[in-house]
Amino acid sequence: MFRTSSDIDFLKTGEVTIDADGIPVNLGYRGTGSPEGKIAAPVGSVYTDSAATNGAIRWIKTSGTGSTGWRVEYGDTGMRNISESSTATDGSFVIQRVGNLVWLFASTTTFDMSDGTTITTLPVGFRPHRYVYTQTPAYWATDALRTIRVVTSGDVVVRGGVDSETLNFTFPFVTNDPWPASLPGTPL
Repeated sequence: MFRTSSDIDFLKTGEVTIDADGIPVNLGYRGTGSPEGKIAAPVGSVYTDSAATNGAIRWIKTSGTGSTGWRVEYGDTGMRNISESSTATDGSFVIQRVGNLVWLFASTTTFDMSDGTTITTLPVGFRPHRYVYTQTPAYWATDALRTIRVVTSGDVVVRGGVDSETLNFTFPFVTNDPWPASLPGTPL
């Protein structure tokens, strides 16, 4: 249950919420950039980044009483082309993070790879909390199934491929990484 303070406090501050112990609580904060390490608040507080820095708009305080423990409640990095940081020789290799879900996309992408080759390393903010994998379907004339594995270091590893083979896949997984401090690659 929320109570408001006296009429005088209400007029001075706009609105004051009082917790069960009679302590004023500001549950709605606004600013620019991440609140992590900057805004002390109780669990359940909400912060809105009015600049949508790195795609993060709404944060929620999930733990602690100090200035740490903020997680993105709503954010979208947009699609980011990271082909230049991969071994792709053509096509596109793209990542996107929406909330805690990361998407990897390879579109008619040729990689210089052999079995067990790392084709890229995902940046912090886009890595799984444990290794994840998927299989790609056979493409055109090849019958080879390939396994794409992403490990906690961010390495994206291909198994079952041959040198200069084409990959097409869409692969989602969950991350527990903090929201990225900077966005990789180029926006699409």
